[in-house]
Amino acid sequence: MRRESFALIRPTGFKFIWNEKHKRQIELERSTYAHIGGQKSFLDAPLTKLEPYPLEFRVAFSDASGIHNHKCEDWETTAAFWNLSQHKGFDYALGHLDRMYNHEYQENGMVFALGNMVSRPQTWLSLGVIRLDESKQRELF
Repeated sequence: MRRESFALIRPTGFKFIWNEKHKRQIELERSTYAHIGGQKSFLDAPLTKLEPYPLEFRVAFSDASGIHNHKCEDWETTAAFWNLSQHKGFDYALGHLDRMYNHEYQENGMVFALGNMVSRPQTWLSLGVIRLDESKQRELF
C-alpha cells in the first residue's frame, strides 16, 4: 500500500449522475443531524436545523487504472443544488448541474480532487470537481 490520501486526476468518459436516496437513508441522516445539532455549547450560537438533501450525487469516469464510480462529496455541488432548487426549482437545479458537469466542464477541461480518510484508505471519495482548461504546450523556440 502506498498510503496516498489525495490525488488530482484528469478523467475521461466522465458522467455526473444523481440518484434519489431511499426514505430510510434520509431519516437516518435527519436523525444524525438532529443529534449533532442538539449538542449544546455555551460558547457557540445554536446550530441551524439541517435537512438532508434527497439526492446522492456520483461521478463515473475512466482513468489509466480503469473505470470508477464514486460518491461526490463536493460541498459546492450540493450547495449549488440547494440554492438553485430553492430559488428556481428542483428540475432547474438538476438541469444546471447536468449542463455544467456533463457538457461545459467536459468541453473545456476539468480535474477531480480525490481523497480518502485515514480510517478507510481503500475508499476514495470525490472531494471536488475543478474546472481547469487543458493547455497545449507551445513550441519552446
